[in-house]
Amino acid sequence: MKLDKLASITIDPTMEVRKIIASGGHDRAPTGHDSLNSVYHTFIDLRTLGFFGLVAEQYGNSEAPGERSQRTYDIFEADTIDGHIFFITVITHEALDLFLDDGLVLSKIRDWLIASVRKICAAEDTSDPAALWDVTLSGSGSPLPRNVRVIPFYQRDLVRGVPGVILVLVGGAN
Repeated sequence: MKLDKLASITIDPTMEVRKIIASGGHDRAPTGHDSLNSVYHTFIDLRTLGFFGLVAEQYGNSEAPGERSQRTYDIFEADTIDGHIFFITVITHEALDLFLDDGLVLSKIRDWLIASVRKICAAEDTSDPAALWDVTLSGSGSPLPRNVRVIPFYQRDLVRGVPGVILVLVGGAN
């Protein structure tokens, strides 16, 4: 089966944060190798379709090269409030440069990203979810450089029966 590249995508962080808040941290993915393998294949499909490149372009960024030595993506599972979801995190070339790091950025901020998503899950419904997201992920104690922003995408069925969040770190976005 041939996958055609995506021509465009609509990015609405407010809607995505509302979906995270609505989940309340209760969505539960099956654990284990099969789920992780399915999420990894979804990541590869999204990369093949050009999803991450389109997100990067909308923020004036470019998709980082897929070299494993730079660790431009991370896929993992984590507990939320009383649920369990998968995370796909991707960093753009510009965001990676702003970290002035050895390229292992995503593994170093993994625990902080999980804690931040848990805070959003626990939040009461708010009139400005995008502001709540920005304060939680860019406020006091954030390991992110000043001009790095995290763009969320939440899906209850990232893969059939497997909820997950995609986080794309972009640079120069604040």
